[in-house]
Amino acid sequence: MGSEATQFKPGNAVGGRKPGTSSLDKFRKAISDEDYETIVGTLVRAAKGDKALDAAQVKSAEILLNRLCAPARAAGERVVVPGMRDAETLAEKCDAVLKAIADGEISADAGRSVLSALSDAVRILQVSELEARLRKLEGKRGRTIDGEAKRVKDAGELV
Repeated sequence: MGSEATQFKPGNAVGGRKPGTSSLDKFRKAISDEDYETIVGTLVRAAKGDKALDAAQVKSAEILLNRLCAPARAAGERVVVPGMRDAETLAEKCDAVLKAIADGEISADAGRSVLSALSDAVRILQVSELEARLRKLEGKRGRTIDGEAKRVKDAGELV
């Protein structure tokens, strides 16, 4: 198939560069444990109000720490929308979410997430309904959705 040089060999990653060779990886390796402790210590001292630190030291430590540590992912908050459980229609559910945002009971971001989830659920229901209708139509024509011929009558009955 391919030449010896282009074929996959055990131990080699498929595509891309070898792990640990990016500039970020090299940067992280260059910072010793002692340096890391100094960076974190500087930020802790600044948070505690240490006046001996100047702004440049704090900013430098902040930049270095941002490069060394991946930012924490935001955990999804638990959202309770008053009145949503009792709402019967989609419009009522959306109104409950908008009211909760307006009343300050949930954040705008949380409300946006809930509205997005409602929108996704509606699309799923629409596709399911269309699929059921298509199955019904295809069944009347003697075919399946997959296009396979469906035997309506036994070959012996056709004569």
